[in-house]
Amino acid sequence: MTESTVGSTGSLCETPIQWPMTKASYEFGKSIGQGATSTVFEALCPSNGKKCAIKIINLEKCSTSASLEEINREIKSMKNMKNENIVAYYASFVAQTELCIIMDLCQRGL
Repeated sequence: MTESTVGSTGSLCETPIQWPMTKASYEFGKSIGQGATSTVFEALCPSNGKKCAIKIINLEKCSTSASLEEINREIKSMKNMKNENIVAYYASFVAQTELCIIMDLCQRGL
C-alpha cells in the first residue's frame, strides 16, 4: 500500500506506508476468520491510521518442517502478487510463538 503525494518538482510520488512490527502497535477488533493454526482479526494501526487484517499463526501448532515451509511459501507468494483481486500483503513479524501477517482488510459488500 502506498500513499500518493506531490513532490517538489510537481510530479506524483508513491510513498510506502509504514507498518509497525509489534502486536502492541495495533488495536485489535473482532475475529473475522479462524483455521486449525491461525485466527484473523480486524485491526487498526494508529501510527498510520489504516485498517488492516492481521493473521496470527500459532507456530507451536506448526511443529513440522513441512508446515513451516508452507507458511514461508504463503508469505513469499503474497509478497510477490500485486493484483486488485488478491489480498495485499503489507508486513509480517514473529511475536513470541506467533507469526503475524499484516494484510489488506477486505470489507464485505452487500
